[in-house]
Amino acid sequence: MLFAISCSADKGVITYNTAPEVVITDPETESFYEQGDTIEFLGIVDDNQPLSELMVEWVSSIDGVLPDEDPPDEQGYVDFASASLSPGSHVITLRAIDGEAAETEDSITVHIE
Repeated sequence: MLFAISCSADKGVITYNTAPEVVITDPETESFYEQGDTIEFLGIVDDNQPLSELMVEWVSSIDGVLPDEDPPDEQGYVDFASASLSPGSHVITLRAIDGEAAETEDSITVHIE
């Protein structure tokens, strides 16, 4: 009796998506501001996919998602300015989500008096 053995080896390229990189560069965490002061938040994002495909958002633990429509520039810099944060201690989060739903965030705390 003869046995025929058939081997099939599906070979292909496997790619792994890595989460974006995110860092808030300004202001420093634990900074204090007076209500009505304009605060400029600056950050840098990076990803293995085109930066134009990243969804980037700034979020306050008190005021929710902050209204910023600007995508990262070609070097990955993002910014947001606000003079209307509510009084209190805010955890401000910069979040980046790529086209494959991998996400990363960085947070700082600012105090509005």
